[in-house]
Amino acid sequence: MILAVVAAGEQAGTVFLYQGNPSWLLVTVTSAPTDGRYEIHVLDRGGVARTVDSCQLDNRAGTAGYRLDIPVSRVAQVQLRQGSQTRLTATLPG
Repeated sequence: MILAVVAAGEQAGTVFLYQGNPSWLLVTVTSAPTDGRYEIHVLDRGGVARTVDSCQLDNRAGTAGYRLDIPVSRVAQVQLRQGSQTRLTATLPG
């Protein structure tokens, strides 16, 4: 499954989700609002947020991949946060 990552309504990158053994996600950001460290959070369909790791963005871009501990079908949203602010979001249909 491929999802657009958006910031303020504009596409800023792509999230790839793979259901397998293991399942994983890959985040590719091409135009983040700011550089720096972003925590990657996966929200499940029950509203529980899991911090899966972080990625460093330079020149407003970067790529990071991580193993998922829940099935792809249970993922509702992927968020990239700086501090307490959600900067980038990819929402799965529901």
